[in-house]
Amino acid sequence: MAACTREDELRELPQWRANKAAWEPGVRTVGLEELDCLGIDRHGNLYWDGKPVEVRHVWLTRWQKVGAVVIAVSAIVGAIGAATQGWVAYNDWACAAGLPAFACGETEPSP
Repeated sequence: MAACTREDELRELPQWRANKAAWEPGVRTVGLEELDCLGIDRHGNLYWDGKPVEVRHVWLTRWQKVGAVVIAVSAIVGAIGAATQGWVAYNDWACAAGLPAFACGETEPSP
């Protein structure tokens, strides 16, 4: 198998272009003379000037979790209701069309 060159990698996955208009005030690009401040260890951890770059994970609050559960349960109940309504509508249509159905209500004429 041939080794991939930098050009092959860039064709497959182009470089990311920064949206500098969305950057907060006071943020600038790294200059060429500053690149030696950027480092990586054998485990893939990123360092800036010898200090680890921290990535914070923001977890949901208790009320956000409660809200997410309420929304998920509501979606499940709605999906079950929609499936039931579809099944009943099909069953009525299938009975009227003479197609296979679960159960067709036989109505007898009133005396």
